[in-house]
Amino acid sequence: MKCWGVLALSLWAASASAHETHAALAEVEHKGGQLQVAFYTTLHDLRAAVPKLDDATLAAWMTKHFVVTTGGKPHPLKWVGHEAKTHDAWLYFEIPLASLNGARLRCTALFDQSPKQVTTVNLRLDSKTTRTLVFTPQKPEQRLD
Repeated sequence: MKCWGVLALSLWAASASAHETHAALAEVEHKGGQLQVAFYTTLHDLRAAVPKLDDATLAAWMTKHFVVTTGGKPHPLKWVGHEAKTHDAWLYFEIPLASLNGARLRCTALFDQSPKQVTTVNLRLDSKTTRTLVFTPQKPEQRLD
């Protein structure tokens, strides 16, 4: 799922220069009745948002800030793990979701840190179809179907 590494590197480079850009990226694939999510951000932004970078704390934080619902009912988040390096971090989790019909995503990760935060979600529906959704503090929720 790290096929967007070049974009991630670009995001990191932009945020590293005076740290004026606040951007995150989520690669989401609907596969086998679940959403498989890889969430990328800078380590600087993540540390500002999350007091402790351990799996339990990160899972609780993502459960609050990356919420998929159907008919108003949230789907549980299954934590897979994370990778934190010198300048960036990847968070991995899955969300059981048989169908995208009527599903909505509320993505508010890092919005508390900056009113300029932008999170791009690349939603891969199959091997040929990818939709891009852009989340901001002004537009934190969108349909997935």
